[in-house]
Amino acid sequence: MSCRVLSGKNCVVTCVYGMRTHPVTGVYKLHNGVDVVGTGYTLALITAHTAGTVEYAGYNSVLGYHVNVRLSNGDMMQYNHMTAALQVATGDTVKQGQIIGTMGSTGSSTGAHLHFGIQRNGEWIDPEPYLYADYLEDEMTYEKFCEYMIRYEAERNAKPAGYAQKTWDRLKKAGILDGSRPCAPIERREFGLVIERLGLVKEA
Repeated sequence: MSCRVLSGKNCVVTCVYGMRTHPVTGVYKLHNGVDVVGTGYTLALITAHTAGTVEYAGYNSVLGYHVNVRLSNGDMMQYNHMTAALQVATGDTVKQGQIIGTMGSTGSSTGAHLHFGIQRNGEWIDPEPYLYADYLEDEMTYEKFCEYMIRYEAERNAKPAGYAQKTWDRLKKAGILDGSRPCAPIERREFGLVIERLGLVKEA
């Protein structure tokens, strides 16, 4: 399944959205996007995730060569640390899948990658669910996210490792997990039930 921000490549997330110590500055702060490279840690051409208008295409010392694309619903998608060979300019209209630049390591960066971020109503949100999913004009509802995850998991698990398949088959046969909730996260009580059925915790 191709990553919607890399041309013709799957991607590996090398740093997730959330609080972290910045590898260059040492400051503990929000990492306001996800860092991705191509599968096998390869470089790739960067493509527009969703159609919009280029609000800014240029350089600064932190983001490096970067492109900000404003979407029709007001959200903004940001693509950072590209090489100087940007393929778009401020004011351009871009289509989904259009090449906008090349993965690089400009600005405050320790290695070649793409930093991809989404800003909504002035606030950064976790963009990882959107790497493969179609972008929604409104909030990605839980139901829509589940629909996407079911499709994604079906593709990703089409050829599971042998040991993983055997373990899954054993868990289903033992009635520990039945696979009926492929999207919903496991609850604490359900996890407790799994632990109990596996016999990993004994009464004192």
